[in-house]
Amino acid sequence: MAYLVMRRGPEPGRVYPFDEFHKTEIRLGRGNQNDIIIQDNDVSRDHVAFQRANDGYKLRDLKSSNGTFINGKRVDGGGMWLLRSRCTIELGEAITLEYYPGELDEQARLAGRRARVHLVVTVAGEPEPTTYVLGGNKMSVGRSNMCDVTIIAPEVSRQHLELEPHPKGYILRDLNSTNGTLLNDVPVTEEHMIKMGDIIRIGDQITMQLTDRPHRFSGRSTTDLLIDTRELQAVDDPSKRHSTDEREVPLAVIDEAQMTFAYPVTSVTDMDEDVLRDSVLIAYDRTNWRSLVAPLVDKLMGAEINTWTEQHLSEGSHPWLTSNHQARQSCWMLLIVVTPETLKRDVVRSHLGHFRNREKPIIALIYEPLERTPPNLKNVPCIHYNPALPDDTFRHVINEIRKVQKLLHG
Repeated sequence: MAYLVMRRGPEPGRVYPFDEFHKTEIRLGRGNQNDIIIQDNDVSRDHVAFQRANDGYKLRDLKSSNGTFINGKRVDGGGMWLLRSRCTIELGEAITLEYYPGELDEQARLAGRRARVHLVVTVAGEPEPTTYVLGGNKMSVGRSNMCDVTIIAPEVSRQHLELEPHPKGYILRDLNSTNGTLLNDVPVTEEHMIKMGDIIRIGDQITMQLTDRPHRFSGRSTTDLLIDTRELQAVDDPSKRHSTDEREVPLAVIDEAQMTFAYPVTSVTDMDEDVLRDSVLIAYDRTNWRSLVAPLVDKLMGAEINTWTEQHLSEGSHPWLTSNHQARQSCWMLLIVVTPETLKRDVVRSHLGHFRNREKPIIALIYEPLERTPPNLKNVPCIHYNPALPDDTFRHVINEIRKVQKLLHG
């Protein structure tokens, strides 16, 4: 039976199996009467319908306000569109879904359920909580920037606690932390199975909670700032609204290895304009964080080069959108870690377009070889990563950044 996977929106990675609805027509919208409910301002109360046909499923737009696009082409109101394997469905500017006609195996179904689970971290004094998507691997929480979730607070140990996926949910373990961990106000002295709504607490200032409805914890949905989502457009044609081209999209979106959860805070964690103006924006694919980007950031920080990364933010969230937009506007240099997957990311393409159009410095660190150099990287200084001598590569990057700094500032 067919299914959808959310690629961009409030719950990236979530799987919607059609066979769970036991209906020939499945409706999607923001209203509670729909079979698939997506709480986002770009989604109309009744947005689209999926009609079962002999050769799969057909889609019909229900006169939505912001429109429906299949592989970049707008769906005419009232018409039926046959869905092809791995086609991309966009709802307005902010929601991207992918359609798969085949059966959803149990591993993928389990991964899809896990993709619905989020960890909401609330720190006293911060305006909004931070939401992290849970997945199929262990998640570590602590003060170290090598943790999956980094919380800079005195009561948090470098390696404080971890969450491990289990067929029945998630197992919580305290990692011999100094100040301990509370689960529903009871000290954690051994591993515990946790469920939705359980409260994990560190000290008096930090609480964490599992939820499958992360939008309830935020005052704004991800499309309140439409300027940010509309800015995510193809670099080579700035006048054209970006749509997702038909392309081979691997099933990694429901692969546990690709659903690694949350991401550590790096050197610049706030959005102070003065700090950002002195920072290098690093663009990359999140799967390369542990293997390359985190060690690179540490080396740059050791060389007193400020950096900004998105790693501490939940991709697609309101803070992620606004922070990327502000960093793009303010940072003086772009350092892009080049892989084929990096160049597929809309946000990276937006960074490239912004820096090229304003003639701000760009350096490319080639982490994985490309078949050909894309147009938006032509005439960009390139440094090739040497896996045998990574420190030499990092020194080369540092020297190149300092060289540009000297040219700009004398």
